[in-house]
Amino acid sequence: MFLLNLNLTHFVVYSKVEPLILTIPRCDNHIDMLVRKLQGRLLQALFAETGSISLRGLLN
Repeated sequence: MFLLNLNLTHFVVYSKVEPLILTIPRCDNHIDMLVRKLQGRLLQALFAETGSISLRGLLN
């Protein structure tokens, strides 16, 4: 998550010929989209877990 706080991130793509350095500027829209997707996945996992817990309680 540290990379999300940087204004620029440099990625190095290594090859046999010559390494390529990609400089990627910070994109707040992309970060927002990524965080929302992660929150959605977390909620899905939590709901799935609590649903299975409540079903186990009903079946016991």
